[in-house]
Amino acid sequence: MSTHTASDATVTRVLLVEDNPDDRELIIRELERHLGAVHVSVVRTMAELDQQAPLPHDVAITDYQLQWTTGLDVLARLRQAVPERPVIMFTASGSEEIAVAALKTGADDYLVKSPRHYARVPYVVAAALQRRRDREAAAAHAAEAVQARAILRLLLDHVPQGILIADADPPRVIAASREACEMLACDDAELRELPIADHTRLFGWRRPDALERRERDAFPLQRALEDGLVVHDEEWEVAPPQREPRTVAVSTSTIARADGTVASAIMVWLDISERKAFEQERERLLALERHAREIAEAASRSKDEFLATLSHELRTPLNAMFGWLHLLESGSLPPERTRQGLAAISRNARLQARLVEDILDVSRIILGRLDVQLEPADIGQVARQAAELVEAAAVGKALTLSVQITPGLPVLPLDPRRMQQAIGNVLANAVKFTPEGGRVDVLVQPDSAGVRVDVWDTGPGIAPEFLPFIFDRFSQADRGFTRQYGGLGLGLAIARHIVQQHGGAITASSEGAGKGTHVVILLPVLADTSG
Repeated sequence: MSTHTASDATVTRVLLVEDNPDDRELIIRELERHLGAVHVSVVRTMAELDQQAPLPHDVAITDYQLQWTTGLDVLARLRQAVPERPVIMFTASGSEEIAVAALKTGADDYLVKSPRHYARVPYVVAAALQRRRDREAAAAHAAEAVQARAILRLLLDHVPQGILIADADPPRVIAASREACEMLACDDAELRELPIADHTRLFGWRRPDALERRERDAFPLQRALEDGLVVHDEEWEVAPPQREPRTVAVSTSTIARADGTVASAIMVWLDISERKAFEQERERLLALERHAREIAEAASRSKDEFLATLSHELRTPLNAMFGWLHLLESGSLPPERTRQGLAAISRNARLQARLVEDILDVSRIILGRLDVQLEPADIGQVARQAAELVEAAAVGKALTLSVQITPGLPVLPLDPRRMQQAIGNVLANAVKFTPEGGRVDVLVQPDSAGVRVDVWDTGPGIAPEFLPFIFDRFSQADRGFTRQYGGLGLGLAIARHIVQQHGGAITASSEGAGKGTHVVILLPVLADTSG
């Protein structure tokens, strides 16, 4: 075995199987002339062939007619040793049959040995090497593609997002993540067969906002493939058959061809149902917190306003009493004025006692200590007695106070004193707010469940926004010291509690400002006082 080596850093390694020295020199000369840096290993015997065949030569050239074997045998041995190495058969003793056999055995090329063909050897070698490089590149690309597909499949099987990858021509899914298959209740093979245009209908894709424009309702993957329109975190709902609807955030992206048209698209979505539920619950709790804060603030304002009103209501009769006491103590008043002063002191003392009693009743209600002592009683008589308590005030304002009691009313289990207080509070409220010359009407009549007490007045009525709070403690539609009517706003609240203690109910209605108020008290024949 002999070698011919060039000093160039990039060397073409050639294995030359040739036992004719003249042919060897001609081949080596042509290789060195045209390929530049060449390292040629020469094989002249079977032993040298067995030694050189496994070595990493770039290309092999063999004669067919050798003294110690045939070119086909050499070709087979070389192929077995290094299958990817190109082998060129260059011989003068070949025929068409030998050429066919050589190519079938694995020869990359076959060249007839003649004086004018020696110059072609370097070009045939270069072409064979290029084909080898092309095959190796194609194999590398194929291996990379296989690896890329394996990595993609691994990702699609483990990512928590739903992913659909689709080609544009024809528009069909080519890959889907496991999460997508689970959410859509459809396996990867079924998704591959399904036209993109059918996804909206089959899987219930829709925008949560039904007022969105039509183009915004198109399936995002379809929009990306057809128009190249992409979205980012667009909120959608998906509801496959027999599955709970889920809210997802959808994003899409496209891959373009050289001419700018869409080649493929990817759609990624994340299930945000729990996040949406959390956000809705948070909004609900925030709304409750705001409402509770508003109630607390309103209660605080009511307390402050109540204390201010209480101070005013207590001070007013005290000032009147102190004024008359000062005049009486002076001893200078005539008898008529003395009687007038004593009457004023008595009237204001009763007013203060009433205020104090209302405050104590509210305290008992808050503490749960305002009890009723039920006994069989005539509700008609209780209503008349309540009307008598406000008759003087009604006469003072020239009001018409009408009380009608339907005969034959059933006897009810009542606490007469407390029920008289409740009806009296309603009547006192009606008399207080009804202008001079107006009317207050009372009707006591049977009801399907017991007895009904209706009280109408021709007063200013109740504003719709205040009506739900008319029976709340300290509630008054007219606040401040400049309000036209006095009182602490406790009477109707006390009345409601007493009626409820009797197992009944009390309601108020008004058709609006200037149209009066209608209060209804419903009392059952058999009272339930458990509440």
